Amino acid sequence: RKIASYEEEKNELQEECKDLNQELTATKEKYSGLQSKFDTEIATRESVISNLKQQIQNIQQERNIEKSQTTSIKEENEALNRKIASYEKEKNILQENASKLNEECKELNQELMEIKGKYKALLAKEKLDESEYKSWDSDTIV
Repeated sequence: RKIASYEEEKNELQEECKDLNQELTATKEKYSGLQSKFDTEIATRESVISNLKQQIQNIQQERNIEKSQTTSIKEENEALNRKIASYEKEKNILQENASKLNEECKELNQELMEIKGKYKALLAKEKLDESEYKSWDSDTIV
């Protein structure tokens, strides 16, 4: 009886082992399928990460170029602003000189008018003929 009992227990254990082996095989197949999916997903994600890193690098390079261009433009603007300031100083100096020359021109014009008046008075007084100025003598004019 004990042998039969052991045999029966052995058969049950073998059946249980068989069932567990089938479950283990099914789990291994399921795990293998999931592992394959995970490996594919990981490879895809790594590819996406690599692409994103490349895009970041490209953006940083573009940004560095833009910074360089911005710096260059700022330097050009500063140089142009310095030129403008220089030209404005020159313009102010020229305007001052023009104003002084204009004033001097007015004074000279006033003197010319006075000299013309004196000349006309002299012509009238001395009854000189302007067409014969070569024959004038300094003693005659004075």
